[in-house]
Amino acid sequence: MIVLLPVVLLRGLGGGDWKLMGALGSWLGPTRIIIVLLVTILVSGLLAVIQIIRKKRFVQTVRNMWELLRGFFIFGLQPHPEINLDNPAALSLPFGVAAALATFGCFCAGLPGW
Repeated sequence: MIVLLPVVLLRGLGGGDWKLMGALGSWLGPTRIIIVLLVTILVSGLLAVIQIIRKKRFVQTVRNMWELLRGFFIFGLQPHPEINLDNPAALSLPFGVAAALATFGCFCAGLPGW
């Protein structure tokens, strides 16, 4: 949960998704949760690319990423006033679905220790 805490504090990840990863971590253990977290990030990235293409928001997404990076280097680790979960116009992803797919995929792939 410590790994995801900065993302939660920046309003980039919801509290429910954060708690889900904590519950998975307590069930899977430290080694497996790191693998599941990395696969979840990859699945989330794939879902994000699909959603960006589907909604035709590539240019806006690039602008938002630039704004987030610029703000990070100027102001440090602070939530952006517009680019966060509280903005209803922002695209959001089902992180819990990505976590479920990643957990199931790791289990089915028979990764070491499963």
